[in-house]
Amino acid sequence: MLACSKKIWKLLETIIYILLYASTILIVIIAIIITALLLKDSVKFFLNIAIYKFLFGTIWNIQDLTNPLFGTIPLVFGSLLVAIIAITIATPISVASAIYIAYFCKKKTRNNLITFFEIVGGLPSVVFGYFAISTIGPLLSNIASTLNINSQYENTLSAGINIGIMIMPTITLMSLTAIMEIQNTLFNASIALGATKVETIRRISLPMSYKKIANAVLLSFARAIGETTIVIMAAGNIPEITYNVFQPIATITSQMSLLLRSDHDFNSINTAAAYALGILLLTITFTINYTAILISRKKKLNT
Repeated sequence: MLACSKKIWKLLETIIYILLYASTILIVIIAIIITALLLKDSVKFFLNIAIYKFLFGTIWNIQDLTNPLFGTIPLVFGSLLVAIIAITIATPISVASAIYIAYFCKKKTRNNLITFFEIVGGLPSVVFGYFAISTIGPLLSNIASTLNINSQYENTLSAGINIGIMIMPTITLMSLTAIMEIQNTLFNASIALGATKVETIRRISLPMSYKKIANAVLLSFARAIGETTIVIMAAGNIPEITYNVFQPIATITSQMSLLLRSDHDFNSINTAAAYALGILLLTITFTINYTAILISRKKKLNT
């Protein structure tokens, strides 16, 4: 009876192992298939448009059906500008929140705040997009008009601020996890030696957790670049290079959405351009994510 029970448990363990292994392989296969399909469907585009014109062209104009221009510099510029605004706003606030939750909150308050951030982090991006067009956009436009700055309700700064708000919970929770992993004995020893909490955070907590915090920031930066709904609703989708953050701008994702919505047959050069933009976006986000991996694996230098 005992031998039979052991055989059953051994069989169950084998089945569980196979399921876990298959799940892992499935994820890898799906990623490979998506990349392969993007490459396959973008071939039509690169057979008609030179890759150097695509990567280094400074004009994106798909409205001219006789001579469309597919220069992606304005789109890459717009994506990076919106993401930089978002990460610049989100990072200091999120890291400060993580420090407060880790070291200055009571346990019950900490648990409630973590639950709150988890809920906010799960909100759909359309909610933040609505907040952008109904509140942030008009507010920024009115401020700009008061300062005699040319502005519109749909603008770069509005999109960046709302994406920053969207990624704050993610950076906060990942930074909190990194900070909380530090051994309490080190923190308590520093306090026992006469250091204040702020000194201990500055000299021990942040130096020991900066790699994982940087990892959180980079992953959120990649998410900001890939955001679609907010930039469609709030940024204006005008593919021009402008340094006036109160003016509309277009991103890679907003133009991908426009291209796919404008072609009902999915068989035109515009659709092929959308797939080419998908490859470009995949390359950018892969580079950012790989950089985050390298930072997290980098050995801490001896000081």
